[in-house]
Amino acid sequence: MFIFFQFRVHDELFAFDGKKLFAMSRPDLISAFGKLEGTRLFSQITISRNTQGYTTGKSSELRKVLDRHRSRIEKDKDSDDDDNGSDDNEGEESRVARQSKA
Repeated sequence: MFIFFQFRVHDELFAFDGKKLFAMSRPDLISAFGKLEGTRLFSQITISRNTQGYTTGKSSELRKVLDRHRSRIEKDKDSDDDDNGSDDNEGEESRVARQSKA
């Protein structure tokens, strides 16, 4: 399936490489080519980005940070569960000892 755009779009974007083209925002495209053509072009670029698995530096950096924090939280949660489990046993043992003394 071929999507055709105005010759002006082809002429102006001919020199762009994929990275520059994928980095263009919707407002940039609309201001350069008008609302109708800019919106169509942005939709096609978005489809291409998603198909190719393209991620911007910002989104991949954010994903790394989130993954790092998630693993840190899971480690903290696991260590808290281990600590709480032993504290509960100690608390239960001390209660049993106090009850037997009384």
